[in-house]
Amino acid sequence: MIEVVHQSLERRNLLPSDHLVDKGYTDAKVLVVSKRDYGVEIIGPVAQDLSWQSRDKSGFDKSTFVIDWEAKMVTCPAGKKSISWLPKTNPATGVDFEARFARRDCTPCPSRDQCTTSKKEPRLIGLQTREYHEALQKMRAQQITEEFRESYAARAGIESTHAQAIRCSGVRRTRYRGLATPPCNMSSLPSQSTSCESRPGQAEHRWLRPDVPISQLCNFRPDEFATCVNVGSTPSCATPTHGYCRGESYN
Repeated sequence: MIEVVHQSLERRNLLPSDHLVDKGYTDAKVLVVSKRDYGVEIIGPVAQDLSWQSRDKSGFDKSTFVIDWEAKMVTCPAGKKSISWLPKTNPATGVDFEARFARRDCTPCPSRDQCTTSKKEPRLIGLQTREYHEALQKMRAQQITEEFRESYAARAGIESTHAQAIRCSGVRRTRYRGLATPPCNMSSLPSQSTSCESRPGQAEHRWLRPDVPISQLCNFRPDEFATCVNVGSTPSCATPTHGYCRGESYN
């Protein structure tokens, strides 16, 4: 979604130098592509390392290992070097490389309990590509600084606006005034209307007037909405078994 926004802004020469986003838009790919292709610096918290080593704060997580990308070698906190570097081990999970340490080094290591829970196998380190890995580690280090908090503070105004609209105005619920609750939830209108129109001989069951496009319903005021529907009609596809009868009336 971020790339779509940047493409739209680029066409109008409106690309910002910094783009404040929430955690849902800050994976490693977004950080790299936004800077490389659009010159936009993404500012937002990234997901923390979810490994047990990172959660316990006492183990050796990925950030404690030194990676030599040219030599394709990883050095652990105890100074031992990896013995293999396998590419494309599991791209579907975002792991592009896997560095494996020797059993002869890991088994007698006094810090083994801080590194792996395996009884026999040595430590394995899964890595993304270099640019993705470094961008993610850099942002994780930045987001705990006071400088980051100050630069990200402007985002609080956006989040508070969302919270006010949701908690005070109920924008996540479909609202009806002066009408019996329609049998369809508003989010299902396009699919329900299409399915009704595509059934021969059932055009008379349409609850929406033929001259009113569904895409325009959100633009009508409550008093105008009443003129757009055939009040009392029920789409034949909107039965309780479809799970769409969840509307609530707001008087």
